[in-house]
Amino acid sequence: MARIETREYLDSTLIDKEFLKSLIQIADKNNPKIGIKTEITIASEQEKTTYENWDEFNESRLLPKKIKSISIKKTPYIKKEREKIISFFLYVDQDGDNSYYQLIGYDDGKLSTFKKEINNLLDKYKNWYAFLFNSSFTWVILELISFISFIFLMWRLLLKFSHIIEKEFFLGIGFGALGVLLYYYLHIFYEKAFPYSDFQISVTKRTKWLRNIITLIFSGLLINLIWGVINLII
Repeated sequence: MARIETREYLDSTLIDKEFLKSLIQIADKNNPKIGIKTEITIASEQEKTTYENWDEFNESRLLPKKIKSISIKKTPYIKKEREKIISFFLYVDQDGDNSYYQLIGYDDGKLSTFKKEINNLLDKYKNWYAFLFNSSFTWVILELISFISFIFLMWRLLLKFSHIIEKEFFLGIGFGALGVLLYYYLHIFYEKAFPYSDFQISVTKRTKWLRNIITLIFSGLLINLIWGVINLII
């Protein structure tokens, strides 16, 4: 039988325990009940821990608060049994650029079913802002609009207080410094509010709720700034 290997890259995805549990259940469903081993690896900046089954991982009290990457591997215990098993490997990193899952098997029909079920699950856990990462042009435009809105806001504030010292000097220095500073913090906010791989393994429900509220508030402020710029231009 021919060996079939397929690899699919992930969109911006929410990674929590429910997602990982469902993923492992799909892998178990599409494989024999015996003869396959599971490895779940969680890596942080300081260490890497590998769990030998779901229960061991689920019951762990030592999961890092800031996760760098997660991987799940399902492979046969005995190599000669590999034709009966679909090997599965998932790797999700912090930035998401190299996040993917891989299937290796010998039965085209089983592989197609397995792949379809995984993709359906990934669609359910795709972050609502995934479109920002799917198009670099979209992000450039949003970043540009955000930057301009901040600059216009600062400009209006600077004009208001420009009588304190000479107008040209104040505007020149203030414009440049605030522009660079705000542009820098915009990037930081973007990375915090819209992470590519949104690891919520060790995040409590309360923390999730607070983060969603903060993101909503900042998004609302940004929209108001953009609307203010539009009104100013018109």
